[in-house]
Amino acid sequence: MNQKELTRWLRIGIAGVCIIMLVSFIIVIPGAIFRRADEELMIARYRTLIIILSEIAIIPCIYALIRAWCVTDEIAKDNSFSKENVMNMKQIGLCALIESIYLFIFCIVMAILNHFCFEEFALYSFVLALISCTIFVAAVCLAHLIDKAAAIKAENDSIV
Repeated sequence: MNQKELTRWLRIGIAGVCIIMLVSFIIVIPGAIFRRADEELMIARYRTLIIILSEIAIIPCIYALIRAWCVTDEIAKDNSFSKENVMNMKQIGLCALIESIYLFIFCIVMAILNHFCFEEFALYSFVLALISCTIFVAAVCLAHLIDKAAAIKAENDSIV
């Protein structure tokens, strides 16, 4: 797989994640909350708060996807091992960490409001927080490896 093909597939993947994320945050999550609000009075009381808290979670995701797009730009320029990619991967990791902390707090808030009505929202938030932690660890590890590769590349370029 060459640089162009890799860049194209990465951009298709990022665009696909954007579409899925937007559909989820604009249609699926509010729809599920409104459907549950019709069934249970407690959720109806906190419906707007839950939707606002859910929609805030999209902000770090969007920023991370923008940074991922910047990584594909560097790959397209055949500059995979660069300080820009190190910075971008660290920012993606930071976004994942922020998302993880936010979702964990969201999980606690849902548990405090009413532990019986919000158990599925709390469970989903907790699972997403664990996934975000995994993304954080992977992004930081990749940033470290890219930084080491960039140093080796710079050393080789200076010798030649």
